[in-house]
Amino acid sequence: MLIHILKRFTKEKHKPTIFKQTQSKSRPLQLGRVFRKLGLPPWTLMGIGISAIWFNYLGLLFEELLRNLLHLNPQPKQWLDYLPQIIVLVVPFIFVIFLGLVLKHSHFSNPAVIWGNTLQKPKGKRGLILLVSNVESALYAIQYHLIENNTLETVWLLPSNNIATDTFGSSTEPKAQEIVTKAKEMAENISRELNIEIHPHGVSPADSQDTFDAVNRIFRFSNYDTQDLIADFTGGTKPMSVGMIMACLKSDRELEYVSFNPIQKQSYGPYIVDYQYSAFDLIG
Repeated sequence: MLIHILKRFTKEKHKPTIFKQTQSKSRPLQLGRVFRKLGLPPWTLMGIGISAIWFNYLGLLFEELLRNLLHLNPQPKQWLDYLPQIIVLVVPFIFVIFLGLVLKHSHFSNPAVIWGNTLQKPKGKRGLILLVSNVESALYAIQYHLIENNTLETVWLLPSNNIATDTFGSSTEPKAQEIVTKAKEMAENISRELNIEIHPHGVSPADSQDTFDAVNRIFRFSNYDTQDLIADFTGGTKPMSVGMIMACLKSDRELEYVSFNPIQKQSYGPYIVDYQYSAFDLIG
């Protein structure tokens, strides 16, 4: 019995890494997840609710005014009789304005960017998630956040594994190892520490869900706030890119890519992917 208790204590003492399956434990009720399961994320539900209030009370107010003008009410109504409905109409407007001001000065608003001619560069991030296939583009992204912005602390590399070698080729883990070596040298040259983690089993080059799970796990279980992370989908196969993009559909998660001009043989960026969507855009 004592040995069983000691084994259990030792097992719980070591926290699993973000690339491993985390143990289930009791968590507080997450209403946001419940709403998403029902097909209505919290912000969508709030927008529908506010719109319902506006249209409902505008209709009621118009009906009462019409009835009063046509003398259909037993007793003519005074303007004070309409005050409760007017207040109910105004309150959501005040709430929306207040929410807009809050979002404007918080990290939930559109991410701060450095403006170029037409494309936008992201702010320097503390954590960078990279799909691995091209060593040069990966190092270019690392250099941007590590040297140009002096912010990068951790890099997660997601190489492809050997599950579909016939159609997608062999694993890109050797390229990931090359990135680690060169990125460490880059950090040492500026006397900076850089933590780099390679996915222990790689992700399937043919299964978008595999990449989605890996990226989502990093955002959820890393020690960084979401606004301190960015995902780069320049490398990897197309299914891997789809998985990363789908994992970053939440408005507070940022995506970037590095462009390459084959004529000039020069990389540019990284550039942020700026997009907006609604629940109805995704299902329409």
